[in-house]
Amino acid sequence: MKLKRFFSSQRQSVETKTTLSCGFISSARNQVLYSLVIIMFALLCCGIKAMAAPNHGDQICVSNTVQTNVPFGTTPIAGTYTYDTRTGFFRKLPVVVKYNGGFWHITGTNFADLHEYTSNAAANSVAGIVSAAWTAAGLYTAPLPMVTAGPGAPEMDVQGNGQSISDGDTTPATDDHTDFGSVDVTSGTIERTFTFWNTGTVYLNLTGTPRVAISGADAVDFTVTQQPTSPVTAGGTINFKVQFDPSTAGLRQATVSIDNNDADENPYTFDIQGTGGTAGYGSTPASGSTISMTAVEDTDATFSLTVSETGNAALNVTGITVTGTDAGKFSVSLTDFNIADGGAAQDVTVTCDGSAAGVFDATLNVAHNADGSPATYPLSCTIDASAPPVASVMYVTSTAGSYTAGTVIAIAVRFSQTVWVSGTPQLVLNIGEIPMMAYYSTGSGTDTLTFQYTIAAGDIVSNLEYWSVWALQLNGGRIWDNMDNDVIRDLPEPGTPGSLSGDIVLSLDTDYPVFRLYSHITKKHLFTMDENEKETLLTLTDADGATIWRDEGIAYYAFHQNQYKAASRQQRNALQAVHRFYSETLQTHLFTVDENEKEHLNANAADVWRYEGPAFYVPASEQDDTVPVYRFYSESLAVHLYTTDENEKNTLIETAGDVWRFEGVAYYAYP
Repeated sequence: MKLKRFFSSQRQSVETKTTLSCGFISSARNQVLYSLVIIMFALLCCGIKAMAAPNHGDQICVSNTVQTNVPFGTTPIAGTYTYDTRTGFFRKLPVVVKYNGGFWHITGTNFADLHEYTSNAAANSVAGIVSAAWTAAGLYTAPLPMVTAGPGAPEMDVQGNGQSISDGDTTPATDDHTDFGSVDVTSGTIERTFTFWNTGTVYLNLTGTPRVAISGADAVDFTVTQQPTSPVTAGGTINFKVQFDPSTAGLRQATVSIDNNDADENPYTFDIQGTGGTAGYGSTPASGSTISMTAVEDTDATFSLTVSETGNAALNVTGITVTGTDAGKFSVSLTDFNIADGGAAQDVTVTCDGSAAGVFDATLNVAHNADGSPATYPLSCTIDASAPPVASVMYVTSTAGSYTAGTVIAIAVRFSQTVWVSGTPQLVLNIGEIPMMAYYSTGSGTDTLTFQYTIAAGDIVSNLEYWSVWALQLNGGRIWDNMDNDVIRDLPEPGTPGSLSGDIVLSLDTDYPVFRLYSHITKKHLFTMDENEKETLLTLTDADGATIWRDEGIAYYAFHQNQYKAASRQQRNALQAVHRFYSETLQTHLFTVDENEKEHLNANAADVWRYEGPAFYVPASEQDDTVPVYRFYSESLAVHLYTTDENEKNTLIETAGDVWRFEGVAYYAYP
């Protein structure tokens, strides 16, 4: 302990000083006069309370001090020095008692003299500092009594990220920031803030040099960038900061140590760690891939580049630029960003200005902290002035002529530029009065789309054409160009140049078979174009299980009723109906093209002959490619017979003329 006393030059004439237990100091010439006062003061000062000093000297007196927390500005009672929670001092004027730097400082301020008494007693009490001694002017040292410990104690708690870190913790974790995570070896650092929390009732002193020390195998990778101040008041907090800057890849570990005056946590230690890593750059599409964009004029084209971190450290994209001849036509949504190790990918939108039509080229450059920097992507942007129209519709391989059932007709729809197709668009064909569909087959990615139609039995048209200028239907699909424009689907007017019939004349001329069946029971023939009727008759059996009707094959060919309905007026005029009657009484059918015969039977023999309508249609007159259908009648059998077979006709005439009467040509059909 040290005692310092400095006298002013005006008061250094005093030769002898009297040392009192209360530190009362008086001059020699007044010793007798004030002896009784001094004794009284000594008894009172060092006992229960302190008294004010007389004018001619300074006094310093600390009684058995009580440590009390009181609000700032509260005046303590005489003789008792109290602890102020705001300033951290023990105080009572005219004497100040302060603890600083590990020592008590007791300073008197009466008159012109300054007296400072210094003691390294414990910081939590000033009880017992009661006297000092000196014999002459100058600097003196004299022991002060030991200070007895007062109530209360400090309690240390260190926190990271708001989470308490236990003293002696050897398991670093990310939630309390003791695990610094992955940091790029070449360019990365990360700084964490930690907090001392004094949960005790008296000052917490950090006594180490430095106050926070780092040790361990990889201590060089961790630096205390902000040391804490000391002391930490009761209930108070102080921060310190640690930076991690890995010197090499892999796990890096160290230990934090803090010397302090916490009775059971000195030193306070905990382990920290971090990982030295290297960033990796990834993207969709991959670096080097061409980014192509298209749009219609006055519409910007855009593309989204997805960037991801593929290594084990944060990826830092430091600059995204566009270079090249048309760089001014392009812009990007981001120029720099960071992706933490394991963080979500970042999308960068590249925009091509669509204010003017044309084809524009540039290069996208992405600078980053990983290998392969910068990543580059050729940019290609096409701004189209308009959507493509149909240029023409034509046959693919067909030549002019007539085509029959089963033939596949390929029709090409050509556009002004390359188009793309999804789904199955269709082309509506005008086949008589019934529209038929040719369906898309190939051509996506070219300027020509191919549609196919298979001619069905009964299709009749003298000059095949699509239905109208709106005959190209999407059918739930889509047709678009390279700029994602939906095409203009208007077709050339049918019959004009560029249309089907403007290309070549192609006709569909097909007919249906007429089947001939024979019943061994009735000894009669039946002629039908109806496949269902034929199949049903062939399944009928008699009482013995024998089939009633025998299929004798195709007798000839004719036109179906549906074909007649679909035919043009001109085509209809070239045809005539073969009317079919049935007699329940005679159990036979009658076929005739004679309208007078039909009307006569309906008018005069309806009770015998029931009219069943047109069975089929045949040419109204003999044609080059037709054959006659001969008609016979048997009075005995009450039945008619029809045949195109010349041998059968001649045999019946020559050998069975008594049974079968030849009635001539009934009509003409196709062999």
